[in-house]
Amino acid sequence: LGLFSSSKLYLTGRPLGISSILRSALQKKRKDVSLLDWGVNLSFVLGFIAAALVAAIFHPHLLQPFPKNPTATPSWGGSVLWYLRILGGGIVTGIGTTMSSGCTSGHGITGLSRFSLRSLVATCCFMTTAIL
Repeated sequence: LGLFSSSKLYLTGRPLGISSILRSALQKKRKDVSLLDWGVNLSFVLGFIAAALVAAIFHPHLLQPFPKNPTATPSWGGSVLWYLRILGGGIVTGIGTTMSSGCTSGHGITGLSRFSLRSLVATCCFMTTAIL
């Protein structure tokens, strides 16, 4: 991520942020976005997918599988509750990412390296929440 962060900033003039990269890569090509910027973003997303596939093929023991029978996992409750918790976690993560204007990688890697006060505050909030 550090190498890609520096490369993206050098090539496109824009900092690395997973949220904005994903949003940009999945949108149609717009006139206000350069082909290079859109291509870099799309390649980054495809790289994430490719890395997951390579890990699944060569190191499946590293991946956390979904339980085949969620009802057999008593700590999660029944199957409906298990899926609702997964869905709720995704929704809360999306809301938090939107409220903080970025995600942990965008603030922690790129923002802090640019001495952004907003990123420092956001990263401190992320870390405090994770510790608690």
